[in-house]
Amino acid sequence: VNINPAADTICRQDSISLLATGGISYQWSPSASLSSSSGASVNAGPISTTVYTVTATDINGCQNTASSEITVLAQPIVAAVAASSSICINDSTQLSASGAVTYSWYYPVNISATSGSSILAFPVTNSTYHVIGTDAFGCTDTAHIPLVVNPLPVMDIVAPIGICNGDTCQISVNGVSNYNWSPTTGINPTIGNIINCFPTVTTNYTVLGTDSNGCMNTA
Repeated sequence: VNINPAADTICRQDSISLLATGGISYQWSPSASLSSSSGASVNAGPISTTVYTVTATDINGCQNTASSEITVLAQPIVAAVAASSSICINDSTQLSASGAVTYSWYYPVNISATSGSSILAFPVTNSTYHVIGTDAFGCTDTAHIPLVVNPLPVMDIVAPIGICNGDTCQISVNGVSNYNWSPTTGINPTIGNIINCFPTVTTNYTVLGTDSNGCMNTA
């Protein structure tokens, strides 16, 4: 009786086909991690190193056994993190993986590279990125990184379209939590949602607004 292979090494969660020859019927043990306990060919999916034994019976009813030792390698533990798990639209964040030797990243679009321990992601909507890490023995593990993409804030400005030279005006804005105005000449204060303006020439004032997520936009 022979088993092919007589010995082999697999990664945990993988399987291997065992083929016995020499008899007309076969019984395998242990059967817990086998696709079947009988038949010439079975699939083995052990979670730890296991010796499988097959008992073969020939046409005369005589029996003999053979064994195959399947060594199970430990699976790598791959960890993946984002430099920032919550970003603003049009921004990017660095994704890093560890725990293996090589890494393959997959997501349909918006990554700077598909391999390497560190890449850049440019998501435009809430997304989950995935990385497969492979160790020196070819065993793999997968990690996932969810990213939240926040929209840019929208601000509403109320301001006069014009004033007479020497007059003052007021500009107000809402929609975010922090405001910075420019240019700073001819206005007071230069921060806040309400400013007083007294330009001496036609001027275009711009406010940079920052919301609670740190996202910025101008109006």
